[in-house]
Amino acid sequence: MGGCAKPGGAGLNSAELYSPSTGRSEPTYAMNEGRTGHAVSHLSPNQALVTGGTCGTCEVYDLDSGLFTPTGSMACRRSSHTSIHLTSPPGVLIVGGVTAEMNPTPLIELFDPSTGSFTAAGNLALAPGHSATLLPNGKILLVSHSTASDGWRPFAAIYDPASKTVRATHGQPGTPREGHQALLLVHPPKVIILGGNDDSGPLASAEWYDPLTEQFQLCPSPMLTPRTDFGAAILEHDQVLLLGGTADGRTACASAERFDSATQSFATTGALNRPRRHPYVLRLDSGKVLVLGGSNETQGCLMEIEVYSIPKPSPIPEPPQPPWRPLP
Repeated sequence: MGGCAKPGGAGLNSAELYSPSTGRSEPTYAMNEGRTGHAVSHLSPNQALVTGGTCGTCEVYDLDSGLFTPTGSMACRRSSHTSIHLTSPPGVLIVGGVTAEMNPTPLIELFDPSTGSFTAAGNLALAPGHSATLLPNGKILLVSHSTASDGWRPFAAIYDPASKTVRATHGQPGTPREGHQALLLVHPPKVIILGGNDDSGPLASAEWYDPLTEQFQLCPSPMLTPRTDFGAAILEHDQVLLLGGTADGRTACASAERFDSATQSFATTGALNRPRRHPYVLRLDSGKVLVLGGSNETQGCLMEIEVYSIPKPSPIPEPPQPPWRPLP
């Protein structure tokens, strides 16, 4: 839903539904407003909340009817923010983003689906390109950076939806970054923070965050390619697929790699058919990974959909059998 037809273009109001079983995408009812830089979060299995972007309105999509319905507006008009579905308190948390003048927005807001309204839920100024990761204890890890006269500085905070309070983590990241990915893995429950860029350019470094100790630790192996504005999806056995983005801050790339949390190492995997910056990546129930949208310098915004199939392990060859001999 939404986005733009060419980089920097006006926001679209059109929407479509993709069926993994047929591999086809079909139009559905349009949004009430065109928007890009918006955020989408589930409200229920059949409903999603669309917030902000290049317009100040919000709307709810209903899968059963296919319709978008206007709902309450945020107190602060914003784009490039994050939205996180919460179960306690129930609703959607809106964090970060920038105004039309590209100024960071400190106001945190909570959407209440029972009333269709937003209420203030705290304050925290985050740089554009931050990450927000829901932790097992219901709190949210926010990874960003702060600026100083001598350059960027690492910054991470914990937001508690129950008390609507925010505080710095006990330990701080080793590297300031934006445009990164921060994914919760489950064995054991830790957050892996990958790539992004600092004030010098794209990064290949990765680091762990431990929710129990609130400490960060550098991953022993860097990514094979520095990348920012890339896509990522969690695969089986706590492996992570990383694809696209840009390695130089200018040109979209097609390369992909897989992170194995057991060995804390990265390995190459099949590349994209099209270089993509800012792709949308989604793991399907089948285990395959869907890659949608994004853009590159040659083709602009992309229409082609790609599907990543997880490679099957090579079969273990059976040991040679001794020659058959008849019994005497």
